Amino acid sequence: MQEQHRTHIVSTWSTVGQRLEEVRQVITRGRTPGGTAVAPLPEAVQEELTAALDRFEAQLREFVRQHAPSDAPPGETAADWGAARMWVSVLLRTIQELVEDLLPRRMGRRYGTLPPERAKDVEQSVEAMLDSLRQAIAACDKIGEDRRGRESSK
Repeated sequence: MQEQHRTHIVSTWSTVGQRLEEVRQVITRGRTPGGTAVAPLPEAVQEELTAALDRFEAQLREFVRQHAPSDAPPGETAADWGAARMWVSVLLRTIQELVEDLLPRRMGRRYGTLPPERAKDVEQSVEAMLDSLRQAIAACDKIGEDRRGRESSK
């Protein structure tokens, strides 16, 4: 499996893990991702949902172990800062994908076309944000390349 495949798997794991935690907060504590308080679900429903989510999470964890074995899933301690670099890279790329969805051509497919003058302004703002993210990603990738170079010269 290529690096980009492993990165996508770990990125998905990370995002799903965050969403599962948010779901658990709503189910058991009545806390929405936005911080609004709602009534927690009845205890019997909590138990059923939690058991199903636990099974799902175990299946996903096993999937990550099978298909991206060199990348420790969240909750497991990796041996060195290389894992931290990998997580920064995964998270930055996830942010990049989310911000790219703000581009007028992508937003327009789902939510309708923006007026041309607004689309131009939005496009420029989003591209500026993406440029900054790309710089951060490049810096993170450079750390990985530098590290691989040092390891291969040993």
